[in-house]
Amino acid sequence: MWSADLGLEATGIPDRASKFEQAQAQERKIAADAGRPLRIHVRWLFIPIMAMVALAEVPINALAFETFFQEARGIAVLISLVIGIILAFLAHITGLNLKRATHKEGLRANLKYYVGVAITLCIVGVTVYFIALMRDYYLQFTAATSKSFAEILAEQGVGQTLGQISNVTLTSNGLGLMVMNILVFFVGCVTSYFRHDAHPDYEAAVRTREKWQKKFDRAKSRYEGESATTLRKFDEKIGGLEAQITATDKDLEDLDRAIALANDEGAPYIRMVAARVRERLQEYELANVRARNGTQPNCFSTLDAEALEAKLRAFVGASDNLAGVGRAAE
Repeated sequence: MWSADLGLEATGIPDRASKFEQAQAQERKIAADAGRPLRIHVRWLFIPIMAMVALAEVPINALAFETFFQEARGIAVLISLVIGIILAFLAHITGLNLKRATHKEGLRANLKYYVGVAITLCIVGVTVYFIALMRDYYLQFTAATSKSFAEILAEQGVGQTLGQISNVTLTSNGLGLMVMNILVFFVGCVTSYFRHDAHPDYEAAVRTREKWQKKFDRAKSRYEGESATTLRKFDEKIGGLEAQITATDKDLEDLDRAIALANDEGAPYIRMVAARVRERLQEYELANVRARNGTQPNCFSTLDAEALEAKLRAFVGASDNLAGVGRAAE
């Protein structure tokens, strides 16, 4: 199972897209050669109709085989079903060859199709004629003797019995049976004729294109689904990170406000300390001057109250930082 993060190569999309394009090009080439779109009818009804053709042969032909299997009619039905399937297949081949013979003009170009039709018609004609003979033989046999067919077959042998069947003259019963078989076979031929396209490669090219188009569409849809899932997971992760960043920014803003508030609250105390220090220094300078006989030192009366307050603020801030580092170390 591939994953979307492996890329397009792992999905098989490029290979399927290439084969789809090749199949599409082949279909276009055949369409240009034929000068028309694909012409097929009853595509989805073809198999059900041909199945009904095969099944329709069962009750018709079972009448001819019941003489051989009087005590086992299931075998007669089974043989009739097999013959029905064969006749349906031959009807399919006949209709297909007749349709293919319309693709090109001229006897030489379509000779193989005509030969195929002639062969299948001969096989079908012999088969339905023999079945009709068997039906008439059964009717004449049951009217002429009370013996079972198994007894007659044991007395005469298979060869003589088949000779008798071939010498039977068809009656209306046999002819009716043969006409029904031919009609059912004709329905199969017509169905097959309209089911297929005259061009021998057109439908195969269309089916190949449809097959690779479905594979390409499935791979593409799967890739897009996997990609959407992967992108959704990344979006969720990015959303979580953005939420964390937002929360961190809020914490930093709260901390800045707390620091500003602490500075604002500590400002009066710092000013009081600065004023007290200045006051004490002035008292010291005054006492020093009184005790002197000479001039006062140059550094007296040079204290800047604002500079002192700024240094005290810096000192307090440095002390808070050192305390924070110590708590982190603990």
